[in-house]
Amino acid sequence: MKYQGKTLPADAIPHSISAVDQINNPALVIIGNLQLPPDTVIRIAGKKCLAKSQIVDGPSVFERTGREATEIIFEGVIREKDNDRYIYPQNGINNVFANAWVPSTVQPVQNTLLNGIGISEVIIDSINPTQVRGVANIPFQIRAYENIPGLTIAIKG
Repeated sequence: MKYQGKTLPADAIPHSISAVDQINNPALVIIGNLQLPPDTVIRIAGKKCLAKSQIVDGPSVFERTGREATEIIFEGVIREKDNDRYIYPQNGINNVFANAWVPSTVQPVQNTLLNGIGISEVIIDSINPTQVRGVANIPFQIRAYENIPGLTIAIKG
């Protein structure tokens, strides 16, 4: 095809995919031996422990006494493909349970977002895969709390 004196697509500039920056790759989430899907959403909820005092005929005074372990919620979808079609992801569900739910220990977490804010270990609190009739994709939610070495009393196993 001729366009403005050039022959296309021969003169087209090929698109190049840049390499993944491993220092800034929040799509990579690994809990223990389990790699979560790259479209997993991470929600973080931090909370402080506050002590409140009332000054007579004066304002309330808040004193920071510390912080609680940060709650982290991982939400995603388990998918499994057989050739060109999606199938019920029983192997993926088995993998999640075997590698995230069954170990009752502190789990290392690898994720640039979490590691960047100082969270390197988590304790899994709950896991909720949701089966939807007639759908091969299984939404899941994993609720975890950060392990704060030296402050959280948890045993590594």
